[in-house]
Amino acid sequence: MSFTRAVAVLLVVLLIVYAPGLQGAWLNFDDPKILMDPALQQPLGQALATVLAEPYDRAYYPLLRGIFWLQHAAGALTPVVNHALDLGLFAASAVGIGWLLQRWGLSPAVAGWAVALWALHPLRVESVAWMSSRKDVLSLALVVATGLLLWPESRGMEAEGAEPSGRRRLLASVCWLSALLSKSMVFPIAGVFWGVAWAQRGAAHATRLTGGLLALGLVDGIVARWAFAQGDVPSWPEALSPVGLFFFSHGRWLHQLVWPDSLAAIVVIPDAPGAWVGLGVAALLSAVAWAGWAWSQGDRWPTVLVGAWVLPMLPVSGMVPLAFWAADRYPLAASLAPAVGVAWGLVAFARSQRLGASLLGVAVCGALAVTSMQRVRDYRSSLALWEHDQRQPGEHVGRYVNLGSALGGAGRFEEALGAYRKAEAIAPERADVLAHRLFAEVVVGGWDEPRGAAAMRLEPPPSTPEQWLSAIEGLVRIEEHGLALEAVRGAELTGMSAADVEVLRGRLR
Repeated sequence: MSFTRAVAVLLVVLLIVYAPGLQGAWLNFDDPKILMDPALQQPLGQALATVLAEPYDRAYYPLLRGIFWLQHAAGALTPVVNHALDLGLFAASAVGIGWLLQRWGLSPAVAGWAVALWALHPLRVESVAWMSSRKDVLSLALVVATGLLLWPESRGMEAEGAEPSGRRRLLASVCWLSALLSKSMVFPIAGVFWGVAWAQRGAAHATRLTGGLLALGLVDGIVARWAFAQGDVPSWPEALSPVGLFFFSHGRWLHQLVWPDSLAAIVVIPDAPGAWVGLGVAALLSAVAWAGWAWSQGDRWPTVLVGAWVLPMLPVSGMVPLAFWAADRYPLAASLAPAVGVAWGLVAFARSQRLGASLLGVAVCGALAVTSMQRVRDYRSSLALWEHDQRQPGEHVGRYVNLGSALGGAGRFEEALGAYRKAEAIAPERADVLAHRLFAEVVVGGWDEPRGAAAMRLEPPPSTPEQWLSAIEGLVRIEEHGLALEAVRGAELTGMSAADVEVLRGRLR
């Protein structure tokens, strides 16, 4: 089968896999942040100044916010439009990656299998089916465009002295800057581009071709770190040091690549993470040893593949503290490296067996497609997502809070209360979790105008002692004195002095 036909088949399969998600709703998993961006309600000039000058949600991505502004202004900031755009960006990236791999010297067969394995893997689902992950597919498409501009034709690049034209270099820089302004964390991919150019024609050529990208990436990395520090920065998990997290994350992702049996929106670090850390250490040391042996034989490409796996994930594997670790979407770009390695082996096996195409490859891609389709259904609604997530290993407060909100939205208030109680047992120090649980207690007790008014003082969760005093007053009015006494803890957790807390408790007893 020609590469063009293989691409056509892949696009059809991708449409079949992701079609169930095109009607998916907004999720209570960061999606509301898109709609609550203050820039959406501002006129064009003010919105432009806002997105350029201010980070949002501890990140700096003005282009992404600008696109959402345009959609909102056009009345197209809807789930179906977002899902269609995200799928289109992902599909275009897959095609572009196939072309780029060939321009880097891979055969059409290897490039085709690599793209198929990469695109159909269920680890891609979070990036494509979750609307908050637009930053991933948008930046990916722009990174691929950058590569295609820098490597116009494989034969031309191999010719002595051949270089992309000045116009292509300028367009590549614009695409790269746009990618950085869509998702800051893509900046290490400039190092991957340098490595490919180095493997082709040496360090001088690599620096000449990608030096501008490296410089822009360095500046963007500094900006990303500044933006990350604007707001509440998550603390490091107690179970692991930054170095331990680096190896844990790689161990987890490598396991998911080979056996994606526990895909989750929130990945919980287990109490005994040693097995994952050990897997990460063993795999990375083995990869480095393989690259070193190949280097001694004059082959630089294994070193490039190892770098293409490690570099793109540096920002999310121990460099900074994150709320959730080893998320499914983080290895979006990096997992292309093992896909290429598997494709090499697949094509070699097919040739050794004199097969026109490897039946094993078709079987693997088919299994990946089926698994991805099942995972896409989990992203169609908040309830489906969090009911799936709570069946995964480990417990996390975010899982139960989001599950409780989804159950409440479905009118299943008793179950929502149970989820909030589990969340509170995990994180009794969080005032917002307490507020969610008290809200559910009020709703389960009945719903009339006074109880509704009291409940609404708890949503959104009070964030100051004054707001908690208002909530306590509402609970007293509906004669929920026990709940009012519990709510005093919320005022204490948000900064009320110990003396005032005791006075307040005395009044309520």
